[in-house]
Amino acid sequence: MRLRDLCLKLDVSNDLRRKIWTCFEFTLVHCADLMKDRHLDQLLLCAFYIMAKVPCNFKKFREFYVN
Repeated sequence: MRLRDLCLKLDVSNDLRRKIWTCFEFTLVHCADLMKDRHLDQLLLCAFYIMAKVPCNFKKFREFYVN
């Protein structure tokens, strides 16, 4: 429910939402040790960041200022 609400507010596609959920689910099932001293929302936001930012080819900050 939290992921759905976040994706609606940020206008994230259903395809990307499914990828975020898959990453989050994989983390919970296969990397349970990551839950130690962390809140579930923190892991959800990490999955969101990974799936939304890392696969894309974004320019580096300094590339915006090079002529």
